[in-house]
Amino acid sequence: DLPPALFTVGTEDPLLVDSLLLASRWATAGSPATLDVWPGAAHAFDAFPTAQGSLVRRRLADWLRQQFR
Repeated sequence: DLPPALFTVGTEDPLLVDSLLLASRWATAGSPATLDVWPGAAHAFDAFPTAQGSLVRRRLADWLRQQFR
């Protein structure tokens, strides 16, 4: 009975494998899991004022809006 989850990780994030595993286990538990892997992105890239950071923040906002319609 886990809520829907959006897992966002960059390919250069040291937690990439952990994020992939967690998203997989979330889905295996029968809960909705969305996994977005961003090429070349480092850890916490969504917090930086870059074009890619802006894209991921917009993606997160869109995903949240879809969950609470």
